[in-house]
Amino acid sequence: MKVLTALVAASIVGGWALAAQSPAGAPAASRETRELLDVLPAGTKAGQFVLTADGQRTFFVNDAGEAWLYDRTKKTNARVAAGPLWDLSVSPKSDVLAYTKGGDRRGDQFVWSLALDPATGLARGSEQRLSTNQGDVPSISPDAKLVAFARDDPSGVGQSAVVVPTGGGAEKVVAAGVPSSVANIRWTPDGKTLYISVNSPVACQPEWSCLPLATQDLRQPPGSIRRVSVSGGAVTIVAPARSPLPGLSPDGTTLMFLEAGAASPPGAPRRWVVTGADGAPRDTVTLPATQSPIGWLSGSTVLISSTERNQPTKVLTMDVSAGRVR
Repeated sequence: MKVLTALVAASIVGGWALAAQSPAGAPAASRETRELLDVLPAGTKAGQFVLTADGQRTFFVNDAGEAWLYDRTKKTNARVAAGPLWDLSVSPKSDVLAYTKGGDRRGDQFVWSLALDPATGLARGSEQRLSTNQGDVPSISPDAKLVAFARDDPSGVGQSAVVVPTGGGAEKVVAAGVPSSVANIRWTPDGKTLYISVNSPVACQPEWSCLPLATQDLRQPPGSIRRVSVSGGAVTIVAPARSPLPGLSPDGTTLMFLEAGAASPPGAPRRWVVTGADGAPRDTVTLPATQSPIGWLSGSTVLISSTERNQPTKVLTMDVSAGRVR
């Protein structure tokens, strides 16, 4: 099931080139962003990318849908896997890459893994298909032993969250029948819990939809962020969200998502909610329409894409840990 996904960025270390920047009209102390430079090769247009935990390499998807490696220290490029693929996820030790890849038929998508050489970032062996049925948005566990992903339900509506060993094996369902597509899956640092970001269900007419609307005034039901143990059990809705991205931070302390409610007018600023892992509100961040959170760096530092008109795309960061955003 093709869905919008967040770009997941791994840990960041000192020594990266950062240039301080404050959004126009906002005090620097209340909402400071920093520009992250040299993430991709010069002139590269990448639909998706992820960073390794040491911050020295970027895996990205090029215009042809292939996975490429950019060594930020050596300034070298190398193709890692043929496409078309998307939904990149790299393990904390930089030894496994997971992704969604198209199949032989139009609309096919399956989850694959590829062993990497941590010393070079290049492929070590052949890629391996992990999902038996259609699936997407893979996420590698902190110990790199498991991959969680969203598997399409046979009904054609919704998905189920499953986990499978990184090297392949039987799929284990941990959250069945999620009533919409899944935007991303995040692991808590201890590897015991999954946070599942669920997109808004498609709004449609009750007479033909299996997802009837409660009232005619509700044209876009909200999405949600849900929590479930990796061992299975009850699924808890932590927070409603108009857009559930980017979801849980790498340190497991923070959730960030677009607040539920009516959509903002085109071009208007949008308000993002920052909460604890339990969904308790903590802060709000208002960003211009040209800026969108797309993932995380280390801790509770969010990764933001800034797309000004007629200007190259910039990658910004913002610390949204407790007490840092007002």
